[in-house]
Amino acid sequence: FRSNAAKEAYQTFLHNFPSDNKAVTALINLGYSQKALNEITAAIDSFNKVLENKQTDPSLLPELLLVTAQLYELNHTNHSAELLYNNIITNFPNSKEANIAKQNLQSKNK
Repeated sequence: FRSNAAKEAYQTFLHNFPSDNKAVTALINLGYSQKALNEITAAIDSFNKVLENKQTDPSLLPELLLVTAQLYELNHTNHSAELLYNNIITNFPNSKEANIAKQNLQSKNK
């Protein structure tokens, strides 16, 4: 994830095979690569595309929402982060991500 080469490979795959059944996975990996390279805005865009994609595995949603919320915080877009944290808590209340979301919201309100 932590190299420009990996990021470029995912971008090339997505450009060449945008409708492939592995495109969502490539987009997730692209987002993680961008995050690792501190390309926060690009990572947010990638993860938002994943969240909007109907082919995204629903079991991945809590993790993807959490990562995106944390990226919004890094980008100082706190309102968007709070919306996603609340989404996780509401829609995935028994997940480990909901516990992390609660902790993150509590630390913001101190």
